[in-house]
Amino acid sequence: MTRTFAFALTLVLAGLVGCDKNKDNAINQAPPPDASQDAFAPVEVTPATGSGAGYVDPYAPQPVAPMAGNSYTIKKGDTLWSIAQRHYGNGQKWQDIVSANPGLDPNKLPVGKTIVLP
Repeated sequence: MTRTFAFALTLVLAGLVGCDKNKDNAINQAPPPDASQDAFAPVEVTPATGSGAGYVDPYAPQPVAPMAGNSYTIKKGDTLWSIAQRHYGNGQKWQDIVSANPGLDPNKLPVGKTIVLP
């Protein structure tokens, strides 16, 4: 057992000594982390500045101004979610549309019916 341990220790030490040959490696040249900073402390993130600061995703849904009179005529394939997304920029506002239209069944939107957009 002692010979096995000594052999294993020799291999480990040989491996460590062999690592010194790679001093040009960028990892070996990196400074050690600052021990005075807590690794779990929150990091303050500041908004980006410069050319990319005002980036707008061209594929993101853009709100559309409601039609005159704050009404909308339901078309084939419409859902309250899609209508709210299109008019308010937030599909979760579909419940506001239901509240403004008593008797409107969200599961059965009649094509051609005009609804109120709050």
